[in-house]
Amino acid sequence: MPRRVTTTIASLSVAALGAAVLTSTASTASAAPSGAAATSAVPGVPISCSASFQAYSAPGSLYWYEYRNGRATSTRVSSNTLGWQPTAHQQLGAAGDDTGFFSAELATSKGGKLMQIRRDGKLVNGKWSVSQQAQTLKSSGWTGTRALANGPRLYRLHGSTLTRYTVSGPTFPKATVSGAIRVGTGFGGVRTLVFDRSGVSNGKTIDVFLATDRSGRLLEYRFERTAPTRWTTKVLKSSGFANVRALTTAPCGSKGRSIGTITDNDTMRVYYDATSTDSSGADIKGGWTGKGGLTLPAFGQ
Repeated sequence: MPRRVTTTIASLSVAALGAAVLTSTASTASAAPSGAAATSAVPGVPISCSASFQAYSAPGSLYWYEYRNGRATSTRVSSNTLGWQPTAHQQLGAAGDDTGFFSAELATSKGGKLMQIRRDGKLVNGKWSVSQQAQTLKSSGWTGTRALANGPRLYRLHGSTLTRYTVSGPTFPKATVSGAIRVGTGFGGVRTLVFDRSGVSNGKTIDVFLATDRSGRLLEYRFERTAPTRWTTKVLKSSGFANVRALTTAPCGSKGRSIGTITDNDTMRVYYDATSTDSSGADIKGGWTGKGGLTLPAFGQ
C-alpha cells in the first residue's frame, strides 16, 4: 500500500487530510520552532525524519512538541488561549506558505462537546504566532473520548468502543460530522490511534492505522473503507510501547516513516521504519530524543 503524503503544521506543511476540502498550495517551509533541544540526533533515525505533536495547557495555550533535523523542541506558539483544554484532538486540513497558514482542527472538551478550532499562524521575526478561535459542532455526546484519528474517515476511541464518522461539507466556516458507525468494542486496551495510509487489498479499499496498547504493543489496524466492522490487526512490536500516551507518524524523506511517541514519563521518543508498508516492525529502530519535561496533554497526527 502507498503511504499517505503528510507532514506537520509545526513544520508548515500544507495538507488536505480526511474529508477536508483544503488543498495543498505550498511546499514544506524551512522554518522550525525554536526551544530547548536534545543534544544529539536519535541513533538509527535519518535526519529527514520528523515527529510533531500539538499540546495544550489547562487554559488552552497551544504548544508544539517537535523532533526535526535531529532536534527535539517544545515551543509555545499561541497568541491567545481557548479557555479550555482539549481531551482529544485531530487536524482536518491546512493551507499556507513559508510565512503563514490557516488550519481546521477537531477537539473534544471535558464537558463532552465536539469543537472545531480555526488557527491562523504568522511567522514574525523567525517565530510563529498562532491565534485560535473555537466553535461548537456537537454540544454533547462526546464525553469520554480518548483519541481522535482522522484519515479518509474520522475514528473516535471512547471507553472500549471505536466509532467511525464521516466529515463532510466545507471545512470553513464549519464542518459536518455525521454518520456514526460502531466499528466494535473490545478496544479498551488501546491507548493511542493515528491514521497511517490507505490502499487497496484484494480489490477493497483499506484504511490503515497505527496504535499502541496498555500491554506495550505497537499495532497496525486495517479497516475496510466500505465495511469498517471488518478489520484485522497486526502486531508490529510486542513490547516497548506500554507507557505511550501520544503517537504520531510522518514520512521520512522519500523512504520509510517516522513513529513518534510522548511517554507517561513526559519524554519524546522517535523511531524509523524503513519499510513502512510491509506490516512488520522487525526493522524499526530508534529511541529517546534526549528531550523530557513534556508534561502537557499531547496529540499526534
